[in-house]
Amino acid sequence: MDLDGEFEIVTFKIGEHKSDPSYVRLAVTGRDEAHLDAIMSDLHRLGAQVPEIEDVRLGAADKDRAVPKGFYSTTNHPTFIHHRGAWIPVEDIEMDCTIVVRDDGRGARRSTRWCKGTRSCSPARRPCRSP
Repeated sequence: MDLDGEFEIVTFKIGEHKSDPSYVRLAVTGRDEAHLDAIMSDLHRLGAQVPEIEDVRLGAADKDRAVPKGFYSTTNHPTFIHHRGAWIPVEDIEMDCTIVVRDDGRGARRSTRWCKGTRSCSPARRPCRSP
């Protein structure tokens, strides 16, 4: 990229016919927020659209060792959740777990997020659900 950013192709679908649209989803990164804004501004002029970001939806388990319908199962890659308007890294990430959010009442940046196996789920904990 001309502006020294990085990108990863997440999805790439090419139209099969001349009249069919093509679609690409990219993960774009910059050195900092201002750098990323400059890159996104250029991409917007080329027709790119930024998806709307929603806060994670939390749901309580209805019984011990169960997860709510549609819960998010983690991977072993670095993971972040968008909670109360802020991106928060998940601690102790590992494969096939749930993300539990425990809020100490002082805002999202002080929330505790950690990866837990489904056996540790209970109605007292609120795992993240898939969008």
